[in-house]
Amino acid sequence: MCRAESTRTSALPSPEEWQHSVYLTADDGVQTSHDGKGLPFGESISFETDSFKGTFFLRLRNGGHVASSPYFDGKRRLYQLVIQGQFKVDDIALSDVVLGQVYDRSLKGVPSGRSMMGKMIKRFVEGISPGVIFDIFHDKQPMVLAPIGSCQTMRVDLPGDEPSNFDEIKENTALLGYLGSSDRRRKILSKPTSAAGFKINKDHVYTFEMFDHTMDFGTFHQHLMGGMKVDLIPSLDGQNASIHS
Repeated sequence: MCRAESTRTSALPSPEEWQHSVYLTADDGVQTSHDGKGLPFGESISFETDSFKGTFFLRLRNGGHVASSPYFDGKRRLYQLVIQGQFKVDDIALSDVVLGQVYDRSLKGVPSGRSMMGKMIKRFVEGISPGVIFDIFHDKQPMVLAPIGSCQTMRVDLPGDEPSNFDEIKENTALLGYLGSSDRRRKILSKPTSAAGFKINKDHVYTFEMFDHTMDFGTFHQHLMGGMKVDLIPSLDGQNASIHS
């Protein structure tokens, strides 16, 4: 996902040509079914990488043409991201599959990881995201990565049984083994030691749904505790807000 101040600016059209205030594009090595300028919001986009083939779906409360979607009614969440499809290889441990953001250089204006403020921010983020690797204070490669199994909703289906409507995805991980409720599954799969015992089956279709109320991709702000709001444009210093997996 890119804004005007992007390290890939040369590959993007002028911001005046963007349909929305946020420009969504696939990174190198990701093949998509969409030929237009910028990927659409609120639509399933087919994509393929070396290890996964499926669909990608993103809708925003702010900044996209689906901002008025009833999906957000009565919810605090600021976005919904769904990745659905099949892995191309077997026996990958769920502990080895993560999703999040990795940056090429340090962030500007963030407190020291050793400061009281830095420690409070780290505790806040780790408290709402079980198993997250939160290291925005790193000098060379800041990152926020979470185990894919700690996503808000997860399904594992036989081909043809997977949901096509993402308005209300129901948890179903029976094909992985008994994990119980989504809360129990998140608790188990957010821990690398326990998630290592669950393996990917390339004959199954996986649906991962992620959402939260702290990251606003539409306005490019990170909401923290106590009503604190961080403008990410100066903090990222021209880098993309990217989604890595």
